[in-house]
Amino acid sequence: MRLGLGAKFTLTVLVILAATIAANTLYFLDTSTHFHEKQLVERGRALGRLISLVSPEAILGFDYLQLNNYTREVASQRDVVYGVIMNPQGVPISSYVNDADPLIKKHVKAAESSDIPKLLKKLDGLDELIRLEFPIIHNDVLLGRFLVGISRQSLQSEFRRQLIIQILVLTALVLFLSAAIHAVFRFNVLFPIRKLIAASREVGRGQYTHVEVKSADELGLLARAFNAMAEEVKQEQAKLHRQANFDTLTGLPNRLMAFDRINVEISRAKRSGQRFAVLFVDLDNFKNVMIHWAMRSAMNYWSRLELACRPA
Repeated sequence: MRLGLGAKFTLTVLVILAATIAANTLYFLDTSTHFHEKQLVERGRALGRLISLVSPEAILGFDYLQLNNYTREVASQRDVVYGVIMNPQGVPISSYVNDADPLIKKHVKAAESSDIPKLLKKLDGLDELIRLEFPIIHNDVLLGRFLVGISRQSLQSEFRRQLIIQILVLTALVLFLSAAIHAVFRFNVLFPIRKLIAASREVGRGQYTHVEVKSADELGLLARAFNAMAEEVKQEQAKLHRQANFDTLTGLPNRLMAFDRINVEISRAKRSGQRFAVLFVDLDNFKNVMIHWAMRSAMNYWSRLELACRPA
């Protein structure tokens, strides 16, 4: 498929704009995702530190009901998949799993949600999960560990949503800018070039049309150069026509011009059904007459020159 200059320019601009805006959009989305993930981790750390501070008393007092309240409260927070308090030997003391979380529904069977060690082992290898661990210490004695699992699925869903929005905005912006740039390029570049092309075709047909110059940029210089070239071609054609149809010495129409005019009159007579006559005058010793005329002209010239140079 043959593309014009405007289409090539618009396509090039479209590709550059799309690549630039796409790179900027991906950078923005990546930065935004990392920022929100950092906020998510900070929220999980805040919850973990809080539980590690308030749970030692309940552990020492064997208040499992209070520990269950702690883990249930943590696991009920948005994006938190589970909260588990384990003793130093790794045995769960209190745990709560958010069975309504999409990550649990996707990767864990209903029967496996109650088996906490098996559930933790299955979930820990997932990229969609952020696993945080906080030691529970009382008087420099390790009482256990508090484990928090935070899902990245909300971040991924938000990333997909923002990506779709950015793609739509990117498409609309690229199309708008491409259309605007194409319109400006068409008006400021293509139209003058098309005028030059049309004028060059006119010159090829023997019609010397001047191109209007409206600017002082490269296109204006090109139009001025074209006008100068067309004027030179016109003058050269006129000179060649003069040399071909007129005698150099006398300036009178020559034999070629006479034959051309006779042919024109013959064609006209055929169309109108009329007759015409050709008068032929032959002058003997014409060369001698021309030499005499040239000498007389030279003498007149020198006489005028002598009178002009004579002092008053």
